[in-house]
Amino acid sequence: MAARKNLHVGARARRGNERAVHSCHVANVIVAFLLACAGSLPEPSYSSQPASAFQEVLYAPPPARVELVPKRPKNSNAVWIDGEWDWTGARWAWQYGHWVVPPAGATYSKWAVTRRSDGVLLFASGTFRDRRGSEIPSPPSLAVAHARDEDVIDVEGKTEPTAPNVRPDVGSDSKP
Repeated sequence: MAARKNLHVGARARRGNERAVHSCHVANVIVAFLLACAGSLPEPSYSSQPASAFQEVLYAPPPARVELVPKRPKNSNAVWIDGEWDWTGARWAWQYGHWVVPPAGATYSKWAVTRRSDGVLLFASGTFRDRRGSEIPSPPSLAVAHARDEDVIDVEGKTEPTAPNVRPDVGSDSKP
């Protein structure tokens, strides 16, 4: 009887160990998944937008477009600039994300939207800046993302007009 009791306890201990091992495997899979989904693209050094960079816009930008990020270029200094909406003066146009080598000593100011105290909506385009904070020309793109021109639907279910997608290194209404 004592031996039978010990077998029962041993089986319970084995089940406990199996659960612990299974839990450990599940935890490892979750950690690996989170690491794989984490922002692993190299980014430029960032700086904030100066107040002088903001301009009035009529309405807020639509949600971001889904982009297919091209393979990282062989240049080890390449960084990824996310795609972003840019204001054309009348409507929003999607600027494709792209790989670039940032100019030496430059930082990147991400696009930003804010409101003044009187409620007016303000927008600043993403741009590279020198050490003094002055805007400088963007470096040439090494590779450009792909995104589809799709209708943007507003909260009321209406189609929101947007301009065609724009390649960052071309500056005109062209697709990659």
